[in-house]
Amino acid sequence: MNPKIICCLALVWSGALAALSAGAADADSLRVVVTPSRTVVRIKEVFPVTLRVENPTATNQTVRVMSCRWQDEWKTSNTNVSWIVGECTRNVARNVEFPPGGVYTNQLEMLVSGPISQKTVSFRMGFTPIDSRKTYWSDEVTLDVLPPTTNNDGRVQVSQHETAAQTPSWLNEVTLQFDEHDRLVSWEAEKTLDETNGRKSTGNGVDEYLTKQISNILTECQKIKPGMTRAELSKVFTTEGGLSTAKHRTSVHRRCPYIRVDVDFKPSDPKQNVLEERPADTIRNISNPYLAWGIID
Repeated sequence: MNPKIICCLALVWSGALAALSAGAADADSLRVVVTPSRTVVRIKEVFPVTLRVENPTATNQTVRVMSCRWQDEWKTSNTNVSWIVGECTRNVARNVEFPPGGVYTNQLEMLVSGPISQKTVSFRMGFTPIDSRKTYWSDEVTLDVLPPTTNNDGRVQVSQHETAAQTPSWLNEVTLQFDEHDRLVSWEAEKTLDETNGRKSTGNGVDEYLTKQISNILTECQKIKPGMTRAELSKVFTTEGGLSTAKHRTSVHRRCPYIRVDVDFKPSDPKQNVLEERPADTIRNISNPYLAWGIID
């Protein structure tokens, strides 16, 4: 065979291999972000957690998940942290495709099943798509843990509708002991909790801890101004599901997904795809923060 032809074929083949390698690297790059609705929880009380699979690459990504029991593709690094699985009537595998910068979002009702003696619990969430051998892990999440609410007979009271977080800053070292019927039989800081009614407040009923947390978040929000980049915005806010373009997106606060802002952007490149969100894009306008339920894709 002509040496020039051989040389050309070799170059074409090496280029094809390089392209395949680059594509495989992109397809292998997903980012998992876990955002609990609050960072202070009680043992055996349910709290919502938003799960996000982000596509940080420059190509479309497709993952295969179950339509109803999508929770089967998730796992936790800590067996003391679990979640509630609802009823499922029709469960089939489906493909979820999201563009560069796109997000696949779900929400779990999670709880610290306990009992545990520590004042905090840490965990990561792992996402393993169907037919994939790779698990994509989130960063570690740490929650402050309060003892469970108990009834008059000492049995643990499980509530799925606790609304406000409580601070454990005034608690001493807490040691929990349960009997075989799941009754709390010993809690070192029980007297302290009774005396304060579980929360510090002023005489007019204003919750000092909650007020301070909201004040801190509002101060954070005020630091984000027009002219800053999308990358700077992402230090305080993250993305959620729903419709978005390179020029507009609703972002949620990293510490609470119910605190939201609407943001208009100026694309960093005039030729930028309408759905392509880049870190260098600049903020044209940002709304005041407001409260709303999250969007589940």
